[in-house]
Amino acid sequence: MHLVNSILTMKRNQASHIIGKTTRTAFRRVHEVLASILDQALASLETPGELSRIQLNLSRSLVLVKYQESRDQLSRELASILTSLISGLSNELAEEAPLEHKREVIERCRTFLDSLLVLVYSHKRR
Repeated sequence: MHLVNSILTMKRNQASHIIGKTTRTAFRRVHEVLASILDQALASLETPGELSRIQLNLSRSLVLVKYQESRDQLSRELASILTSLISGLSNELAEEAPLEHKREVIERCRTFLDSLLVLVYSHKRR
């Protein structure tokens, strides 16, 4: 929660450093794909074999982040944050842990992702 509050109360110059050249459209695309993956993961986490599908979809979202960064549509800083988020989530899901723990991690990632969306929309001109 502290991290989300830090993002939501970030000063314009700090936000500008993270957002950089990121376009609203590019971030919205990444957000839509990743949020959809996280929402589907929450809904079907208990289904046998679902973790491997979630991992595959996370890998695909990582490709999208790198693609948008290479097109200069996402800043290096924001791409790095998203890459860390996706990789960290993938690693957490690969660990032997109760499903409830995995669910909490996914929910936290979704909240963090949403806070980044607010940051981009609040501090970025079209």
